[in-house]
Amino acid sequence: MKKILDQKRWSYPLLKLSLKMKISMLFMFLVLFTMQAKSSYAQRTKITLDLDNVTVERLIDEIESKTDFHFVYQIKEVDLDRRVSVKANKELVTSILERIFGNTRTTHNVVDKQIFLKGRQAVGPTTNSAVTIEVSKPQLMVIGTVTDNT
Repeated sequence: MKKILDQKRWSYPLLKLSLKMKISMLFMFLVLFTMQAKSSYAQRTKITLDLDNVTVERLIDEIESKTDFHFVYQIKEVDLDRRVSVKANKELVTSILERIFGNTRTTHNVVDKQIFLKGRQAVGPTTNSAVTIEVSKPQLMVIGTVTDNT
């Protein structure tokens, strides 16, 4: 006697998705493949500067006048009177800022069309702080016997 195989048992379950599921999956794949990462304004803005022995404040004004960037900073945290020389030919603004503020106390952070300048936090001990903290570990002695329930 021959057994007749049930055709439904051997069919592929992925082919039996409902029409809503198929359309949803098609839409998800279309959205996934059409997404693109757009470069931000800071990543595509290049500037040419030729400034010799100018203050940081003058450099900031020059960058603001040639681009759409706006600088946000506190006067106490940024040394605006420091003299710098910049020669840049179609360089990114972020690379120019790295050269200017790279080895100073000032850090920069670019968000959209705003550049935030602020002072770095001190990492090591400062000369003004004279606080010493001593922590001693309490010593404990445990005496007794260990018993087992078995």
